[in-house]
Amino acid sequence: MAEIVNLRQFRKGKAREDRSAEAERNRILHG
Repeated sequence: MAEIVNLRQFRKGKAREDRSAEAERNRILHG
């Protein structure tokens, strides 16, 4: 799963907002 997240982050490139949203999502997923 980590690989997928890394790929997503790399694909997004410069996306602070997206990164923040993803971080929040990750936090919820991790509980």
